[in-house]
Parts: sequence; structure tokens; C-alpha cells
Amino acid sequence: MALSKDNPAATPAPSQFRMSSSDIALYAVLVFAWSASWYPLKLQIGVVDPEVSLVWRFIIAGLVMFALLAATGRPLLVAPRHHPRLALIGILMFSSNFFLFYNAAFYVPSGLLTVIFSTTSIMNLALGMLLLGLRPDLRVGFGALLGVIGIACVFSPELSQLSFGDGALIALLLGLSGTLSFALGNTVSSTLKGHDIPIFTSVAWCMIYGALFMALIATVKGSPFIVDWRLPYIGSLIWLTLTSSVLALAVYTTLISRIGAARTGYATVIFPVFALLISTVLEGYQWHMWSMVAFEDRGDQKGKDRKDDCGVSSASRTNA
Repeated sequence: MALSKDNPAATPAPSQFRMSSSDIALYAVLVFAWSASWYPLKLQIGVVDPEVSLVWRFIIAGLVMFALLAATGRPLLVAPRHHPRLALIGILMFSSNFFLFYNAAFYVPSGLLTVIFSTTSIMNLALGMLLLGLRPDLRVGFGALLGVIGIACVFSPELSQLSFGDGALIALLLGLSGTLSFALGNTVSSTLKGHDIPIFTSVAWCMIYGALFMALIATVKGSPFIVDWRLPYIGSLIWLTLTSSVLALAVYTTLISRIGAARTGYATVIFPVFALLISTVLEGYQWHMWSMVAFEDRGDQKGKDRKDDCGVSSASRTNA
């Protein structure tokens, strides 16, 4: 999301930069919140249709955000001229992308979904070139290429025997489409920069618009607006709403204001490792040689990006 004057995205010069103990603690919270969000997503799949689960998730998250804004005396309203773009961001980043990932979770372990999502940096790079006319550093482009190779390595066992009826291929296509939706939302949100829209206020509205869009999808599909009152569903819904949506976003935007978007974006190469570890314990994901190669590959990519840490168009820029 674009930052207001209250949340500058200025990155300290490399020679002056040092993460404080509080920055490190916030970074750890961010990685934990992202890593631990994908298995609960899997628990949302079953009785309740994905679009209905997303209605509950983002209606609650949006209302919590508005309650926090009111409690802290921050503005609740945004000028009407900004709402069309906020609605578009809500559709791209707070509904459609999650809808696609929820459906992908039917087919593969949740840890693999995090690896797909880590291609956000690659898609941000491509969309920045195509839609915003940004000229990326060649090192960043090379890092993006390594990222694509990394994804192929992780999925190599599945890809080697795929047919168009295989669940792994469906999950891969759904996940990449969801990541593209998220990256498009990032691109749209970047156009709000300079309009002095408070970040938390804009996010609250985007959550509400995302929930309303999912409610429309559910109505068109004829999906029943029900709740699975069993503990796994309710527990995962609360976790995804409060930890993965509200807390992670607050920490993410705070870190951007303190250490810059590029450095904050390095978390995207860390959390898939922990998410796959969680998937290994809880879902029985089997590691193989190419999984190790893939994460080493992704690490090399971030090493390339780190050299361009202060670049405006860095491929490391992502949102939460």
C-alpha cells in the first residue's frame, strides 16, 4: 500500500543502516505471522466455501481495523474520489488473490503455496516495467530469473509427471494467478502515493471492499453464508483475521517506515522456509534435493537484490 506522510518509506543509507533490537523483534513477528498463516488457510477448506470464508475474514478484519482507528483517534474517512481505487485494491489484494489461493489449497500442501507467493517480487518487477515504466537494475532482473528457476526446482517432482488433470498443475496455475492479482494490487496501490491517505484507513476500507466483492461472488455462485462452528475452522479464522491480516499488516507497515520497503521485503525469502517446515510436521510434506536447491537459489536472488537495497523499483518490494 502507498504510504502517507505519517508513514514515510525512506530507507536509511547503507553506510548508516543498523537494525535496532526492536526492529529485529518486529521482523521476527512478521516472519512468524506470514509463515504460520498458510496451514490455518488449509483448515478453512471444507464445509464453508472459500468465498464465504473470505467474507467472514475480511469483514471482521476491516471492523477490527476501524475499531483500532477510532480508539486511537485516527481518521476513518477517505475522500470519495479515492474510493474507486481503494475498491480495486480491495478486489485484487483482499479478495481475489486469497480466493485463488484458498482454492489452490485443495490440491497441494500449504507450504508449497508460500513458495508460489514468493514470486510476488518477480511479478512486481515485471508489472513495474510494463505498467509504470520503471527501469529495473540488471542485477534485479537476474535475481528474478533465479526465482523462476527456484520455483521450478520446488515443483520438479510434480511437474515431471503433470497432465492437465493433475491437482498440482491446477494449484500452480491458481497460485500464480493469485500472486499476479496481489502484484496488480501493489501496482494500483502505488498510484495512491502522494495523495496523503493514511495507510491504516485505506487498508480498512480495502478490507471492507474485498469482503463485499467476495459476498457478491458468493451470491452469484449461490454459496450458502454459513459458519463451521467446529474448533479447527473457528480457530483458524480467528488466527487468519487477527494475526495474518491485522497484526502482520501493522508490523509490515511499521517496518517499512523504520527500515524501508526493500529491506522489509526480504522476509519473503525467509517465511516460505518456515512455512514448509510447518507443512512438513503437520501435513507430511516430503523434502527432496531440488527443494534445497530452490531455497539456496532464492537466497542468491535476495543477495542480488540486497546490493540494490535503496532502489525505488527493487524486486524485493512486496506488501503484506
